[in-house]
Amino acid sequence: MDELNNSSSSMPLVSVLIPAHNAMPDLQRCISSLLDQPYPNIEIVIVDDGSTDNTKEYLLSLKEEKIRFISIQNMGVSTARNIAIDLALGCFITFVDADDIVVPSFVEDALRFSIKNKLDIAIGGLTKVYRSKRIAFGVPIKSKMEQIFIGDAIESVISTTIAYSSKNNSFLSSFFLSGSVCKLIRRDVIGAIRFNQNLSIGEDTLFNVELLNNCTRIGLLAHNWYEYIIHADSAVGSYKPDALDRAELLISELFKATKVENRQFVYIRAVREFEGACLTSYAHKFSVDIFHLVKDIKTTLRSPFWATLFSFPNNWVSLIVEKRYKILASLCCGGHFILIACYLLIIRLLRNLK
Repeated sequence: MDELNNSSSSMPLVSVLIPAHNAMPDLQRCISSLLDQPYPNIEIVIVDDGSTDNTKEYLLSLKEEKIRFISIQNMGVSTARNIAIDLALGCFITFVDADDIVVPSFVEDALRFSIKNKLDIAIGGLTKVYRSKRIAFGVPIKSKMEQIFIGDAIESVISTTIAYSSKNNSFLSSFFLSGSVCKLIRRDVIGAIRFNQNLSIGEDTLFNVELLNNCTRIGLLAHNWYEYIIHADSAVGSYKPDALDRAELLISELFKATKVENRQFVYIRAVREFEGACLTSYAHKFSVDIFHLVKDIKTTLRSPFWATLFSFPNNWVSLIVEKRYKILASLCCGGHFILIACYLLIIRLLRNLK
């Protein structure tokens, strides 16, 4: 702990990595929250991913030695994060999205927690902010404030990261594990691991799974370090004709990165991805005759990838925590195409009512 009590020159350098694409004016607020950190030895590395607003001009106007930035052509968030990793000089790394903010104690709390417990990754909670609503993720059950996972116990964190939920550990399931934020990572754990630039969904989940495979000690702390801002114009469900192809690629990559004993959780994740992909790839068809929707669902589920995934044996269905996904998995495994169409129509309606 003395590492944090000496002069700033002897303190560990923490690199905060921010990919930014047309994020103004949110980027200003994000940077302000980082400059307000009392921990002095941080660098803020920003990759301007082909912004067409005044991001570059704003960054050029900053006279702050803690900030370094580079402008590239628009290549996507994964490429921007990978470039930021390559540029980072710190022995600890954390990712922050340009339109979010961190609490003032974030870096210091995460670093103290990490050093005290000799962690490869320290994970905190976050607060989702949507208009006037604030929903906290990371509040423990009862009075438990932290949990350390060592060696084989990390497999439970990996399974939760893949599946988005945990059946036997309510503390673990309280944390937003699949995203790239709310984590302080030792640089040597990252090594050559990078975000998969071929993925447009779930790239952060895959990155985290590959990281966790390298870890021997990780810790969860019930402090909400991060405010995840949900904008009114970022609603899920817009039409994406290739959504099912994207989901298929993500699940395939997760299978490759996951040990055999954890592959059942990839199946669980696949159900969630299947629902989301159907809702977006069929978005323009929900107003037409239901039999057209049933025909498309039948075609999808009879394709080699999805037919194999939902074939028997499917004992993994019993491990699904959320009832809605358990219902959907059972319908898909049973080939109940009309009921799947009805299910999707109901979910679509409920989303529109929010």
